[in-house]
Amino acid sequence: MCAHFRYCNSLDEEEKWELKLFSNQRKHENLGRGKFRPFPVTMTGAICEQCRGQINGRDIAGFASHAGHRVYWHPPCYICTICNELLVDMFYFYQDGKIYCGRHHAECPKPHCAACNEIIFADECTEAEGHHWHMKHFCCFEFKTVLGSQHYIVKEGRPYCCHCFESMYAKYCETCAQHICLSAEGGAKRQKHLSRFSMPDLSKDSRMNVSEKLSNMGTLN
Repeated sequence: MCAHFRYCNSLDEEEKWELKLFSNQRKHENLGRGKFRPFPVTMTGAICEQCRGQINGRDIAGFASHAGHRVYWHPPCYICTICNELLVDMFYFYQDGKIYCGRHHAECPKPHCAACNEIIFADECTEAEGHHWHMKHFCCFEFKTVLGSQHYIVKEGRPYCCHCFESMYAKYCETCAQHICLSAEGGAKRQKHLSRFSMPDLSKDSRMNVSEKLSNMGTLN
């Protein structure tokens, strides 16, 4: 997590102030440095907070002052709740009974932008494709147009505005050779314009009845 606005890109003044407050609050309320020491022989029934295995007397155990004196960890279990990485130099961030590395604790109250990988301090952000984004960072992959509340199409994990997607990937009508526009829901329309189909064959040689043909017309791809 970026600890100072000098190392964060493109923060406005309000976001810089929010970052400063956020960093100071975390240091005061959540940041600590754990200790490893032999577990007292006289204490029994201790359970590791991470693996729920037993900690016996004389075993080396990890402690975190924010968690209290009755919470313990095996040394290999002294890890971030999210990424399962060992906490560097025993530094931890404590939140709601769990310990985190700095980065993943920062994601508890505030999300990271999927584009720039920095914390989002703005009051508004975009949530799309299972991720959070700065408003200005969720944009068309081709021309960098900010998508905002517009319809968009994802291809190979990349978002495109409808205009760019149509010009690059949309298909053409097999009958009239005209460009097939995208539907409002963001998916391509059918491969043929239904209004340009010929009427069903009603001759005696036809092997399909009218209702079957009409049904097939609506499901062509």
